[in-house]
Order: sequence, then structure tokens, then C-alpha cells
Amino acid sequence: MTGPEAQRALIDRLVADAAPVHRLWSPGARLGLWALLFAVMLAVMCGAIGWPLGGTARAAWLAWELACAAAAALLWAALALHAAVPGFGTPRWAPIGATVLALLPIAFWLDRPASQAEWPLHAFIQRGLPCAEHTVALAILPSLVLLWAVHRGAPLAPRRAAAWAGGAAFLSSYVLMRVFCPADDPAHLLIWHVAPMVAGIAVCAAAGSWWLARWRRSTRTA
Repeated sequence: MTGPEAQRALIDRLVADAAPVHRLWSPGARLGLWALLFAVMLAVMCGAIGWPLGGTARAAWLAWELACAAAAALLWAALALHAAVPGFGTPRWAPIGATVLALLPIAFWLDRPASQAEWPLHAFIQRGLPCAEHTVALAILPSLVLLWAVHRGAPLAPRRAAAWAGGAAFLSSYVLMRVFCPADDPAHLLIWHVAPMVAGIAVCAAAGSWWLARWRRSTRTA
């Protein structure tokens, strides 16, 4: 059976299997809830370690760094949620703009003097490894929540949506770790803060895309 008859049979089958569902919240509403989760985690982190910015010289540029990273996290989250709505599409400027904004926080400390250049390798690893572990741990909850929110939609490009979600989660984790970790050494931040972010985004894009594509596979087999 081909042509109009096959299309009619498919429509009849979809109508027969249809069931009432709750209306999906708008991307803006879901982004607001995710931002609230991020804000609560940041407030808890700051309260737990007693971290006010104060009036030090470090606070002047650190505040801008955190603001850029937080803005990048929100942009990546918005792109992930928009990718879950068929027909919205991704603006042409989005990949370049989101990448530039995500890399901008590095400019605040990349040219700073290396304070750990004379440290032995084992001390460098011993101090840095917990930062990598905490970076991954702090990104788990935001990534799961955002992937679940995207999965509630119908992402036509699941790998891209998962990458946006992973980027938002790890950028928020970067903000939390900059509050938690007092180190400003470029080598420490690149290896133990930024590198886990890049690896985490890659893992989210691979594993998350498989999970987000399940609705398409289930539709084909229905």
C-alpha cells in the first residue's frame, strides 16, 4: 500500500493511538525554572563557604567573568530548549555567538602570571584533581534537569540539543567552581576547570543525543 492510502492509514493509526497530554510549557518558562535552579545552587554555594565578592582587586574582574559565564550558560540553555520545539530552528549567529560568549570568561585570567609554575607535578595534580571532580559533580543536576526538559519536547536535531544542554550545565558548573576555588593560575584553570567542561559537553552530546532521539525511534516503531 503506497501513496494516499498509506498516508491515510498512518494518520488513522496516529489518531487511534493519540491520548490527551499536558500542554508543554514555553521555552521561556522552562528557562526561567532552570535559571532558578542555577541561582539556588549559586546561593547555596556562596552561603556555604561565606563568599562575598568584597572590594578586592580580584573581585573587580571576577564579577565580570562570572557575569559573562552565567550569561553564556543561560544562552546555551535557551538554545537547548528552543531546539526541542520543531520549527523554531537555530539562528545562524547562535553557534558562533554562543561559542564566543562561552570563551569570553577565559580572557579575564588567561594573561595573568602563573602562580603555580614552580609547583611539583604531584602537588599540581593533587590540588587540581578535586576541582575537576567537583566541576563534573556540580554539572550533573543541571544537565539532567535540562535534558529532561528538552526530552519533553520533540528535538529534531538531538545531538545539537544535547550539546547545548551540556554546555549550559557545565558553564553553570564553571561559575560555581570559580566561587568555590580561589586559584587564578591559568594552567590550573585550563586543565582542571576548562578541560573537564569540554569533555563533559562532548559526553553530553553523545549520550544525551541517544536519549533525546528515543522519541523518534519509538514513533517509527509504533
